[in-house]
Amino acid sequence: MKGKLLAVGMALSMLFMAGCGGGAQAETDENTAPAAQETDAEAETSSAAEQETEDTKEKVPAWVTADYAENVISAYPSYDVFIADESEDHTEIAFIAEGNVQDFRFLGLNVEDVLEDGTLLFTTEALYHAEVFSPEKPLVVKMTFWGTMPTYGISYVNEKGETKNFTVEMSGMDGSVYLGEF
Repeated sequence: MKGKLLAVGMALSMLFMAGCGGGAQAETDENTAPAAQETDAEAETSSAAEQETEDTKEKVPAWVTADYAENVISAYPSYDVFIADESEDHTEIAFIAEGNVQDFRFLGLNVEDVLEDGTLLFTTEALYHAEVFSPEKPLVVKMTFWGTMPTYGISYVNEKGETKNFTVEMSGMDGSVYLGEF
């Protein structure tokens, strides 16, 4: 019992420390790619998981960033809206693709177990899905941060065909939004 409590405490400490900084960007050691009522009827989306430049035909890295919608959404003429919950304490988080990503999902998370090293194991439920998520049209999710354990996340397939999974969290240090890979 003490071991599990210690593991949960360590996991929470790591989550809080990882949350320092501004808007979140889902990245690992390489750039990675991390829904819904439409606000613009003329939505354009690409059908490719990767973008190719005209001249070089090289793959362009794809990933997803997250921030409070009020900080970034004014730069976009239209965006999709998904309501994850209708709590009075909800906030609006904008997810913006940097390059086209495939199979984008906004997830409900439940902590299934905590490993001895503090790693959290989740069960997931897809709450929103887009075959292609493009930079031209962000997603704003109305959601609530329910305490210190992550309850929402995202997943997507990047330009290399790899599925990436991230928790959506709020820093206990400065209140910023961040994405933590799981």
